[in-house]
Amino acid sequence: MAETIDILIVDELSYLQEILKPMLLQEPRLKILGECQSESEALRMTEEYQPHMLIINYDSPNIDTIELTKKLLSMDPSLLIVSVFSQSSKTFIKEVMESGVKDYILKPFTAQQVISTLINLHDIHDGFEKLVKDEENKPLDEKKKEEIECKVITLFGLKGGIGKSTLAVNLAVGLSRRTNKRVAIIDLDLQSGDIALMMNLFPKRTIADLTKDMHLLDEEIMEEYLSIHSSGVRVLPAPLSPEYSEYINPLLVEKIIKILSKIYHYIIIDTSPSFIDINLTALDMSNKIILMTTLDLLSVKSIKASLQIMKKLNYSNDKLYLVLNRYQRDLGLSIRNLEKSTGKKLLAKLPEDYETAIYAVNKGEPFIIKNPKIPLVKSIQGLVDYFG
Repeated sequence: MAETIDILIVDELSYLQEILKPMLLQEPRLKILGECQSESEALRMTEEYQPHMLIINYDSPNIDTIELTKKLLSMDPSLLIVSVFSQSSKTFIKEVMESGVKDYILKPFTAQQVISTLINLHDIHDGFEKLVKDEENKPLDEKKKEEIECKVITLFGLKGGIGKSTLAVNLAVGLSRRTNKRVAIIDLDLQSGDIALMMNLFPKRTIADLTKDMHLLDEEIMEEYLSIHSSGVRVLPAPLSPEYSEYINPLLVEKIIKILSKIYHYIIIDTSPSFIDINLTALDMSNKIILMTTLDLLSVKSIKASLQIMKKLNYSNDKLYLVLNRYQRDLGLSIRNLEKSTGKKLLAKLPEDYETAIYAVNKGEPFIIKNPKIPLVKSIQGLVDYFG
């Protein structure tokens, strides 16, 4: 049975008691230990009851909620503090999150939003704590073995719209389901990354927000920035707005990959269609590179250019894998033409299935979960089996 989550509510206006409390009572896992209407009450009851989580109304006029958050965390750094407020400006949200709050809920809210936010926050944090404890108890040689076994798989192509993101999502979910191991996706398509949208995730934090924690970044902080999909796959989303991409640099990307490699068995990286510095960092650090193409002249030209550049970068041939997407016969080019032009054999050909792909994107549901018998899924499952 899942662990009960002990909660204290802090709100001098009684808004949370009247609106939020009835919602929490709908979920058996959420247990309300008490309600506080002042800073002193919150500090006293936290020390007395030792809750897992505090929900604080940040609209309380006479409580310095940011200062209260800092005091609570100085008492117990493991506390999970969730703020509730009506402001939605990025400046205010950033200030709130920097105070040590683990998550926030914007007014107005629904019972489903509240319950899922609280349970996901607790379970992600609890899972990480258990992971760290298990890791500490492992023999040294076993820890080394697991570090070596982490596979970093990057999807790349110089032409956009060839299906890299679709394959990244379904490959990650497939690996998670097949191996029952920890899988993370990094969305490095910083200008137009859609991984979160394709998995029906609505992240409050993205890779851009990591910049402020770069020098403190460790496994625990990293986990807090990852969104969790129902399959168990964790996602580090691309920035919500393209202008934030300028804050991402190769040093940050390198640090992210190194940290995730310590706690994840598979890291899937989706990239933008260019040899920019952050992509080169990801490619350098990858065990496997999947080069995506379609069977048209422009794509074949792009993939040939990519292979030539990677040869100059001294990437070994056995690190590079050619995958053909949206395959159809009789388009003027053959697989033989593609292999002869690139000098590489295909690892896999994924058949054209526009309807399945578009439906999955619109629903935010990776199609590998619900359509195991269709040819497209069978082809991707072959890649899952190969890399798993």
